[in-house]
Amino acid sequence: MAYIDKRKLPSMHFDGDKAWIVEQLELLSKQHQIQARAAYSDIFYKTHRNEPVEYKKNNRARREANIRLRNFVDKCLATYKKQQQSNTNNFSW
Repeated sequence: MAYIDKRKLPSMHFDGDKAWIVEQLELLSKQHQIQARAAYSDIFYKTHRNEPVEYKKNNRARREANIRLRNFVDKCLATYKKQQQSNTNNFSW
């Protein structure tokens, strides 16, 4: 398995999701990466803590954090695309 820089990961995450999380974060700007890492850890921690059934904790936390990350990445990419189109449309000689 390839080396994954721990600095690129949220502080709270499931080890099996490392590669996917890094892949998603690399699609974002540096500022959005920082925001996403903090939010991911927070969501993972709170969901894990609030799940009353012990054997469901990891799955519930992974699911919630990954869904939120995927939605955030999708919104960011849509914004980047709009900005790029806007910049292209405003180009003039």
